[in-house]
Amino acid sequence: MVKSQRPRSLVLGLCNSATDTAFSRMPSATLPNAGPAEPPQFCSRRLTDVSPPTAVGADGAVGAPPLDRHETATGAHAIVTDPSNRCAFVPHIARLSDNVLEPPKNNPGPNVIMQFRFDQNTGRLTPNAPSRVEQADLVGPRHYCFHPTRDLVYFSNEQGCSVSLYRLDGTTGTLSGVQTASTLPDGYSARNTCSQIHLTPSGEFLYVGNRGHNSIAGFAVDAATGQLTAVGHVATEAVPSAFGLDPAGRFLFAAGTASGRLAAYRVNGGTGALTPLATYAVGQRPAAVLATRLGS
Repeated sequence: MVKSQRPRSLVLGLCNSATDTAFSRMPSATLPNAGPAEPPQFCSRRLTDVSPPTAVGADGAVGAPPLDRHETATGAHAIVTDPSNRCAFVPHIARLSDNVLEPPKNNPGPNVIMQFRFDQNTGRLTPNAPSRVEQADLVGPRHYCFHPTRDLVYFSNEQGCSVSLYRLDGTTGTLSGVQTASTLPDGYSARNTCSQIHLTPSGEFLYVGNRGHNSIAGFAVDAATGQLTAVGHVATEAVPSAFGLDPAGRFLFAAGTASGRLAAYRVNGGTGALTPLATYAVGQRPAAVLATRLGS
């Protein structure tokens, strides 16, 4: 979830249809008694359409119908606006229904990142120019996150088992490739796909989930360039499709889709290394992880 700087609330998401679509909905009214600007809020989930911002009322309920829709392609996995709230990206995987517990199927996906401009005043998305960032074979961009202080974006690549760094042009809202680094240890050749990607709030360390190798890959982020250096792997629950960091970046929690357990780790603030703390039974096929603060 990312926030912008307007006294309204919006939801931007992906919809399930024959092809992917971007949608947005505007609030039915400015939020009453909001105090400081209550920003638009954007969420995404694994579906096949990108959906326009949707109104969020004072009670937290989604309101008005969508403003517009943008057909993308099957296999869209995420959408979120950049910190300036002026552009958004929709990564598409390279192989559809790619269950790591099964042999790979000949079911090719779009294998592309689609680029959009976002107007926070109207809640509308517009395809950027160029509208696509093409990928090499079987890269499969899946999820992404923004550097907290630099115009840099990091994508996890589901089929490529890698993470790619892009430079974000603050004027045009378009991406240009800088670096791609493997998320797997040297010599590993068994089945694997990457899942989510998260950056610590400080921007010092980045993590990507490996499904198959069943690990969290860690990287140190160069303070000057944003480029990545691998710092190692920690074993985690089977098929870690979802994980997350706490708001301070001190703990990481990874959910095992195949194990039904949640693993907790302490983040070393100096090295980025993860120390296992505990595991918890959380039920079958956990699909999302959110660590948040409670109270003031």
